[in-house]
Amino acid sequence: MGAPQIKSVQSWRLLYEAALLEFDPIKLSERIAAAKKAMAKEAVILIREGSDSSERHALEDAMQVLERLKPQERSNG
Repeated sequence: MGAPQIKSVQSWRLLYEAALLEFDPIKLSERIAAAKKAMAKEAVILIREGSDSSERHALEDAMQVLERLKPQERSNG
């Protein structure tokens, strides 16, 4: 059952990185939403499995970074 967890971790991390690297404000909003959705799914998995705290901390940190990106995307509107 390790493979699905590895895939989900890679999924949210890839989506998170894509959001960090996006410069187009419209695409940024879409990438943030996709990353947050994947991160929420990963958080549920971690809660169910009682996984290690390092992955939970990584999710929390990433979510905070995404929240900081949002005001920048709105400042142009």
